Amino acid sequence: MPKALAYATVVGLPVAVGLHTAFVPMPVHALLGSPRVLSVSSTATLAILTGTPLGRAVPDGDPARLAAATATLAVLVGAMLHATLAAVVIVYAVGLIAPAEFRAIRGVRTMEFLWTLVACAGVLIFGTLQGIVVAILAPMIGLASQAAQPRVSVIARKRGSDVLRLRSPASLDDELFDGPLIVRPEGRLVFVNAQPVAERIRALVAEHGARILLLDMSRATDIEYTALQALIEGDRRLEQDRSVELWLAGLNPGVSEVVEHAGLAARLGPRRLHVNTREAIARFEAARGAIQA
Repeated sequence: MPKALAYATVVGLPVAVGLHTAFVPMPVHALLGSPRVLSVSSTATLAILTGTPLGRAVPDGDPARLAAATATLAVLVGAMLHATLAAVVIVYAVGLIAPAEFRAIRGVRTMEFLWTLVACAGVLIFGTLQGIVVAILAPMIGLASQAAQPRVSVIARKRGSDVLRLRSPASLDDELFDGPLIVRPEGRLVFVNAQPVAERIRALVAEHGARILLLDMSRATDIEYTALQALIEGDRRLEQDRSVELWLAGLNPGVSEVVEHAGLAARLGPRRLHVNTREAIARFEAARGAIQA
């Protein structure tokens, strides 16, 4: 593979062409090809080119003489050939490494920078093919970890304005609403993360002493059956305890359809199911104003 990448660079082609020549011809030949001998890489090409002069040197094909000629050729040019190929690979592989890209990745997100370092270390320690496997597995493990622990944030209002935003250490001065605690889960809610998300939400409710839990679902891209059942069971438990009331807002079309089919939309009704968070806040403030009046 390194040689295929280097050769593609030598002739001025994109590096991806080297990957294509290393992998694509083999399955294509297996499906459509008829010759028994086919060159699909630099090693196979060298074998064919070497076999031609050996056939001329030993025209009768005597096995003993052919073995002796092969050994002689290997001793004479083998080391030189590998050194030449190594030099080509090193020279053109160095050109593929851009330190500025490493700095740019680190400046954007630390996680992607760590994945890059793991990929480089995998190639250096285990070799090219095994290193590529490491480079593929590292981000997959990282993404799986992120999916298992999605972000759950409290939404607050910027002091002196009508701007809603995530409450963070940099915005502790933001105003929490007097009534509903707005919590926003993000990403896909599936069986893997249903329990951690539920525990995080319960901790936030207990921390803030909320009487109304308003889940802003605008960043929840999907909700799987197990997570949906956990949501329904949580609403039933809250209703029995009469401690906290569950409201939903900002459901995207896919999540809204699932919620309707599960009967949760009918259970919540229009009083507790809202198009977006601002509508829910307006509904709560209007109801509180009517009670006070």
